[in-house]
Amino acid sequence: MVMIPEILKHNDQSKTAFTQLNQGNLEKFTYFEIDRYSDNFAFKLSQIGIKQGSKIAIKAKNSVQWVVSFFSILKLGCICVPIDIKMNDFATEKIIKLSGAELLINEKNSKFEVNELNIYDFFDLSLDENHIEMEKLSEECEDKIAIILYTSGTTGDPKGAMLSNKNILSNVKEISKMLQEEGKLRSFSVLPMSHVYELTCNILVSLNLTNTVHFCSGLDIKTLSKELKLIKPDIFPVVPLLLEKIYNGITKKQVKSKILQNVIKFFPKLFGYIFRKSIGLNKLKFFFCGGAPLSFEIESFFDRIGLKIIQGYGLTEASPLVSVNPLKNKKIGSVGKVINSCDLKILNQDSYGNGVIHVKGPNIFQGYYNNINATKESIVEDYLNTGDIGRKDHEGYLFISGRKKFVIIGPSGENVYPEEIEELLNNFIEVQESVIFSLDQKQISALIKLNDEYKEISYHKIKNIINCINNKIERYKRISKIYLSDMEFEKTSTQKIKRDFLKNINVSDYKSVM
Repeated sequence: MVMIPEILKHNDQSKTAFTQLNQGNLEKFTYFEIDRYSDNFAFKLSQIGIKQGSKIAIKAKNSVQWVVSFFSILKLGCICVPIDIKMNDFATEKIIKLSGAELLINEKNSKFEVNELNIYDFFDLSLDENHIEMEKLSEECEDKIAIILYTSGTTGDPKGAMLSNKNILSNVKEISKMLQEEGKLRSFSVLPMSHVYELTCNILVSLNLTNTVHFCSGLDIKTLSKELKLIKPDIFPVVPLLLEKIYNGITKKQVKSKILQNVIKFFPKLFGYIFRKSIGLNKLKFFFCGGAPLSFEIESFFDRIGLKIIQGYGLTEASPLVSVNPLKNKKIGSVGKVINSCDLKILNQDSYGNGVIHVKGPNIFQGYYNNINATKESIVEDYLNTGDIGRKDHEGYLFISGRKKFVIIGPSGENVYPEEIEELLNNFIEVQESVIFSLDQKQISALIKLNDEYKEISYHKIKNIINCINNKIERYKRISKIYLSDMEFEKTSTQKIKRDFLKNINVSDYKSVM
């Protein structure tokens, strides 16, 4: 297999590839139908003048229609430019212009300076009548660009990471090897396919293994619970934010119930069994978690109640996977072992073994579209400089400490990783989210968004939380200034906080606690 659309060409195409709810009814789509629909739509695109090599953007919610659009674009030899459905019009217009997209496949008519096609219009096409199978593209296309994925990033302007068929399929093959012994699996999809984590690790891997993916129709608790109970998935790819919400929900109930506290303390697996059954996770083998750091405390809690979390590490430029925990030998707090096809080295290590992670392999991107300078900065002697700080233990497990560009240099040259302090802060039930920063590289400041039900707590209580954290960490990491935000922080598609606002932060805009 050298081209992504070949994933659909299984011996038995009658198996169900996708399910989704439509007006309360469960729709099922076979591999044959996805293959046929994408052939038909690719032909329709060619009829309206789309040529091989053209760039076509998709901005729509997760659905079978999104998948069909994606495969249609690739079958025609075009390049797909996925755009996050939540992205505002200004940012969408910017990506359309930066990528040079000729067409936008959209859910609604907009006023962008590009031709548009409604994603639902083509689904009236017949599976049988006028079917024209698209010609198989040459194997030389293996190294040609399949996707340009613009990273919204935690700082700065978006950069278009160019991923080839070979890049993505190398990851698909690695993850498939890891999962093939698990048998046939039902997967649950809530993360945006506009991010390569969901597209590669869930959608394409599931298709490669002839598994079934269900597209959840909403992200609210009621819809999630209803569809989880209906589907009873075996695997569920998530980002840490979802696990944090589940954990916080359980924690809030514990505060109000001494009985629940004791059940969780003395009979954690019993609680886990009841909880799993109550929300439709009774058949879940594991959560696959990536996209952002996960708290050690939260992972430990889920492990204790019998809900396994398999953490991995990656980035858009690596298609995305670089490392993942072995299914049968995971290590809590670690993002696992480096995948076989990747070579990873850690440069400029400190006394704790922390250094900048560099990776090389067939999954590493082709560079940033029309951005030679950014490409040169990211590729150093054939290795991708991830900008992430990490270390390996004696067994080869990788641990992520933070981002190099976020590191605060202490007064005596010590490295302070904001993410480590944020993790401690966010574990308090009163705290919804936080950002650690320094205005002078001497004093550590915390900007905190409290959970709504705790926004009226006293400054004394907030100071007690900070004192509790300060007593656990080294002196040079201790928080000396506290500010409160009334608003949630803007986030990327994988729910990482965008930190570019810190460049010009005016602390007088926030309430000062100390």
